[in-house]
Amino acid sequence: MLKRAERRWKVADKNNDTVLIKEEFKFFLHPEESEHTKHLLVEEAMEDMDINGNKEITLEEYMKHMNEVTPEQEKQEPGFESNHQSQFQTYLDKNKDGNLCMNELSEWLIPSYDRHEAEASRMIQDTDDDHDQKLDQQELLRNNQYFMSLIPGEMWRKYSQTGEESTSAAPHDEF
Repeated sequence: MLKRAERRWKVADKNNDTVLIKEEFKFFLHPEESEHTKHLLVEEAMEDMDINGNKEITLEEYMKHMNEVTPEQEKQEPGFESNHQSQFQTYLDKNKDGNLCMNELSEWLIPSYDRHEAEASRMIQDTDDDHDQKLDQQELLRNNQYFMSLIPGEMWRKYSQTGEESTSAAPHDEF
């Protein structure tokens, strides 16, 4: 960990004066925010996942990593393994060779597209039960695990899980 922090520090320190000004420190903390430092994020991810050291990440290495970084409760959800395998094979492994190279890893971690747009599209795809490319209130309530932290508590208190107005709060698994 210290080696990683030292490498980040050196790369973020653009003028090599061994101290970081506010902007440099921002890039030390968030290397993905600068053209100068974003390669660090990809290198660190490769180090974390590439068990055999061949500079490629196999599906097995990816799945091992996902299992290590995912909370236990999420790993128990139906489809956890198959969803991550599908994500790897369908979206991450662009050249379909069964491995993630540095370029594919970079596109995943530092995408060239609008991340917020992609997140919204993915969330709609995952929760749009009637496949009309729109979310209605019922779909949102049925798939509340995706949105719980995004929606104010007042909305959850106003509607029960059946969508009818309610004076009591909807049940919450996190309590």
